[in-house]
Amino acid sequence: MVIFDLVRIECPTCIDEQTLPSPDTSSYKLSDVGEEATFDYKGTPITISVQSLIESQELGSGNFGTVMLTEIKEHPQIKMAVKRLSLTPSHSNPNDYTANTDLITMRTVGSGLNPYVTKFYAPIIDREVCQLLICMELCETSMDKFCTTMHAMDKTQHLDLLLKRMINHIANALLFLKSQNILHRDVKPSNILLNQNPVIFKLCDFGICGRLVDSVTGTLTKGTRIYLAPERIDGNLSPHGYGIRSDMWALGLSTLEIATNKHPFFQMIEPVILTKIETWVPELPSNLSTELQQLVVWLLKRQQEDRPPKYENILVSSAMQSLPTEITKEEADMVKIVIEHIPQLKNANVRMFGVDILMEKDESDGYFRAAIDLADGIYHYQFKIQTKSWFEQDPEPALPNYDDDDDFKDLSPEEKQEKTQAYARLLEEIRERNRQRENEATFTEIWYTFVDPYATDVDERGSGK
Repeated sequence: MVIFDLVRIECPTCIDEQTLPSPDTSSYKLSDVGEEATFDYKGTPITISVQSLIESQELGSGNFGTVMLTEIKEHPQIKMAVKRLSLTPSHSNPNDYTANTDLITMRTVGSGLNPYVTKFYAPIIDREVCQLLICMELCETSMDKFCTTMHAMDKTQHLDLLLKRMINHIANALLFLKSQNILHRDVKPSNILLNQNPVIFKLCDFGICGRLVDSVTGTLTKGTRIYLAPERIDGNLSPHGYGIRSDMWALGLSTLEIATNKHPFFQMIEPVILTKIETWVPELPSNLSTELQQLVVWLLKRQQEDRPPKYENILVSSAMQSLPTEITKEEADMVKIVIEHIPQLKNANVRMFGVDILMEKDESDGYFRAAIDLADGIYHYQFKIQTKSWFEQDPEPALPNYDDDDDFKDLSPEEKQEKTQAYARLLEEIRERNRQRENEATFTEIWYTFVDPYATDVDERGSGK
């Protein structure tokens, strides 16, 4: 049960389209959303306001909003994912105004009736910044982060089993959306979340969902472009609109990307993608079972009529028939170990910067070797990113005291001073490399957003799990 203070919010005019089922298009109204809300959390009524929310970490961001790891001041044991959405339409495209769609869809599908859809708690208004806050259940990680870490660790022994489980859960989620006449339109690894206890995959981010009319919808451009099905890129391939098979394509492409750790159309523009698809044959790793490979190839058929006609066809395919009903120990162990290593391996390239510096120094000096171990912690501290390491308790490393170390008792004061200065330079070099990395990430985001909008969305920068 969700209780709201009734506050009418009106924002600038936005153009209605088929996917925004608001009866009044002259203004954007959230007449039943206020600055406070009460929702049921495991049988306990919880009241929240903007003032009671403590945001600690950015979990992800994109063109349509930012998701923050948030706790409730009066109930610190409750952790939520809070999505902040602007209540002002885009200057360049009023139809990018997604707060209404996201809220309506979350209210429709996020009640907890389907376990494979992220659970919706409550919406509130942040008047100060004119934003809608959608409070949702917090999951442990997303599949884009899991994929990167899994391949970096080379933990792919049970990947076939895990991908079958993911397809099963997400197909169930999409089937539930279909039962509500909703098309997701932005299925991709970063919108597939994962919990480990028990292992479960959940679909999130409903800001650009489309409403199905007679099982089709018509807007072509919504969604992350490199995951768009051919019929969504070229309207001539879908003169009567597109439907659930476009989400099937995105699910197949996401599965292929997770399996190979690369996107086959990364940074390609849409005409090039269409040309490549004409002769493209998906290549899946040989360690995947034949039935899973066949299912993914089926999902990635160029002509939408050649893909499965219904989600039920996916759920009764031979790949799903071979999937154990219960979560296996192999799946649970694999998910557990990869999730545990996500914070460390997210910044493996930062540690490599440190290793490059170390190779130019005296490797017999244990302090320098220890400094490399601190590189990941320094990165987390600089950009306020949560980490599990001891570095949280002692975030600013002290310079070594060579005077108190017997290993260096034979060094002159000048030599000890030089080592101290060299150590300080090492730490500053690591910090500078981190700053450069952040600047490059910012540049990349700007480039993809304004200069090359056909490239993939930049969904996050420097997030933790």
